[in-house]
Amino acid sequence: MSADFEQIKQFLSRADECFEAGRDNILSYRFNRAASDLYYATFNSARALLWKMGISTNSHSQVITGLKEIVAKYGFFNTGDEELLDRLIVLRQIGDYSTKGKNIEKEIIEPYLPIVEEFIRKTKTILPKIHRAKEL
Repeated sequence: MSADFEQIKQFLSRADECFEAGRDNILSYRFNRAASDLYYATFNSARALLWKMGISTNSHSQVITGLKEIVAKYGFFNTGDEELLDRLIVLRQIGDYSTKGKNIEKEIIEPYLPIVEEFIRKTKTILPKIHRAKEL
């Protein structure tokens, strides 16, 4: 198997693992942790897509920007999907770093479960159909 295939497989494995952890953390009332998990599930799914297109990223902002660019250019996802990482990174930052007593509540994070699950599913469906950016 190619190194590209192995890297994509690793990103998707991480996405699935983070999604499952996010779901489990919601069920266990660990909403701050769930916000981080769901962000990283989406982040790693987006990284798989970008990698497949030949776009290497080294930062969160590069992944977020890269996802927005390919959504705008190729229309792989719905308009709301391009903003998903933006919304989740805010929640992750509150959950991970808030020092002002802010916490993520169930009503805030739970609705993201089906959205993130669908994003990962779409990514897995799209990946086999695309070629590197230079071929598109």
